[in-house]
Amino acid sequence: MDRFDPEYMLMEELTNRHADQNGKFPSLRDYRASVREAGFPCPSAQQLIEKYGSFNPFVDSFLKTYVSLNVCPLPDYLLGFLAYRAKVIHASRRFHLRFLTHEMEHIRILQQFARHLRCYKAKEGKPTLMVRIYDAALVTGLERFYTVDNSFRPTVDFVRGYIDTHSHFRIQTPGKYRLTIWGPLVPQCHDFLVRLGARNTRVHSVGESYRMNLHCGSLRKIRHELYPLDCLCNEQVRMMLYKA
Repeated sequence: MDRFDPEYMLMEELTNRHADQNGKFPSLRDYRASVREAGFPCPSAQQLIEKYGSFNPFVDSFLKTYVSLNVCPLPDYLLGFLAYRAKVIHASRRFHLRFLTHEMEHIRILQQFARHLRCYKAKEGKPTLMVRIYDAALVTGLERFYTVDNSFRPTVDFVRGYIDTHSHFRIQTPGKYRLTIWGPLVPQCHDFLVRLGARNTRVHSVGESYRMNLHCGSLRKIRHELYPLDCLCNEQVRMMLYKA
C-alpha cells in the first residue's frame, strides 16, 4: 500500500485521531463512518473488501505502511519486557497485543503503560492468563521493533525488562540458586551482563532459542547496577536477586 493511496490517507488520519481519543486502532465501522466525512474521494468499505479480498488484508497492508512511516519509540524497559513475549495480533479487524503470563506482577507492570488492557483465562483450569492490549502506540512501537529496526538495546533498562519476562529461578541447594534467562536475545544479554560484571558462562542453543545461567556470585556483582533502588521492575525478580 502506498502512503498516497486515499484509503491509506483516511486510515492514517483515523488512527492518529483515535490514538489521541481512545488509544485504539480504528475498526471497519470507524472506516465506514469516516468515508462520508472525508474531504477527499475514498473507496467505500465494500470497494476495499473487493480490492483486498476482505477488510483484514487491508488493515494488514495498512499497518505495514503505517509502521514504516511512523516512529513510535517505546521506553527501553517496556520494549525489553514485551520483546518476543508479546505478539501483534491482526484478528477481529482491530490490532492488539497478546501477552501470555501466569504472573500478576507482569500485569501490574503492563497496566502502567497500556491504556486499554483486558485479561482472560487462556485455558479453563489453567493458571495462564491471556492479556489483550488495545493501544496504538504499543502496537506500532512493538511491530516496528519486530519488522523495521529489530535490534537489541544495550541498556540496563532494556536488559532488566527482558529478564523480568524471560527468566526463572531454580534452587540448586538450600540457600543457593541460579537465574536462567531464555529466549532469542540471550547472546546479546550475555555479552552485556559480562561487561556489567557477571561471570562469562556458556550460552546454550535450544532450537531457535537460547538460554544461559547466572549463579549467585554473578547476581551479587550485577544486581546493584541492573536493579537499582526504586527502578521499574518485576519486584519478585528483584527480591530474589537481593537474596543471593
